[in-house]
Amino acid sequence: MGVSINKFLAKVASDLQKPDGFSFIGTSKVEAFKEALTVEKFFGMGRVTAAKMKVLGKHTGANVKKFRKLNS
Repeated sequence: MGVSINKFLAKVASDLQKPDGFSFIGTSKVEAFKEALTVEKFFGMGRVTAAKMKVLGKHTGANVKKFRKLNS
């Protein structure tokens, strides 16, 4: 079971401690948690897009965040 501030994070958290565990991602941990996620874990990120992101050197949420800041 996963609990967090939104449905996406709760779903990802629920996958962390399968099958019998419990994960909680509190407000203070959200940003670090998203930065540590691999690109495949993000909602809407399919295999093809994830592969393209990896070719660009974007393997984690932190890599994508840094890229977005540079291009804003």
